[in-house]
Amino acid sequence: MSAIHIFDGNNILLRDLEKIGHERLGLRQRWAMCNMPGQLHIWVWDGQKHNDRRKTIYADYKSKRTPMAENRFAQIHVFREVLHHSRAWQVECPGWEGDDVIASLVRRLSKRGDIPITVHSNDLDYAQLRALPLVHLNGVKPTPCPPHRLALYKALVGDPSDNITGIPKFGPKAWEALESYWAEIERCIDDVDQKGIAKIPFKKSHIQWILDPPNLLRLKAMLAITRFFDVPDTELDAGIRKGTEDYGKMDALLRRFFL
Repeated sequence: MSAIHIFDGNNILLRDLEKIGHERLGLRQRWAMCNMPGQLHIWVWDGQKHNDRRKTIYADYKSKRTPMAENRFAQIHVFREVLHHSRAWQVECPGWEGDDVIASLVRRLSKRGDIPITVHSNDLDYAQLRALPLVHLNGVKPTPCPPHRLALYKALVGDPSDNITGIPKFGPKAWEALESYWAEIERCIDDVDQKGIAKIPFKKSHIQWILDPPNLLRLKAMLAITRFFDVPDTELDAGIRKGTEDYGKMDALLRRFFL
């Protein structure tokens, strides 16, 4: 095997469907790619109740996202059936977000150190994987901070896509001004260390907000949900479904759904 490609399923497929007017053509192209010699394509999907783990920590997580349209659900279902008739693997772990599954797979596979791994998504959170050996990201823009500080950045500045509010009126300039304190800030939030936080030169309005106990706990929650959670190997293995290449079945399936 010369390469491993891991796809953030909903992220990639929804972008495909927006760019390609004829869905059958797009799905056929994806099917062909999944059968390229020497490559393993792994498509990862959110498991049932995938948001619950983070919502127990931070109740507002993704609460403002618009639900996916029903026709998109149907198209994704068809594509997943198409993948069953390819060499691709599909991974879905109940109770786990696809992001955590991908991060856990990448960490496990990168330990081999001999096969390049490419993660396909435009989700900025995957930038946290850039430090791993032979890991490449396709679609992820440069981060506004060092990758290993991305969780802290999003907790402080905010991330509207996940409804992470951050510290009120704490922007990129305030972040940059505290560069020499980033490690200590992260430690203090994790430890809910009010005395330690008080020693850091935040602006007055920011420190007043942070030192309010409920707000410091909110910061801790926002920091926690932005990090990847480790999916146990047993659950990863149980969630893997390997497909079998069969052009005839794939063709019949697409002709049935896309005349």
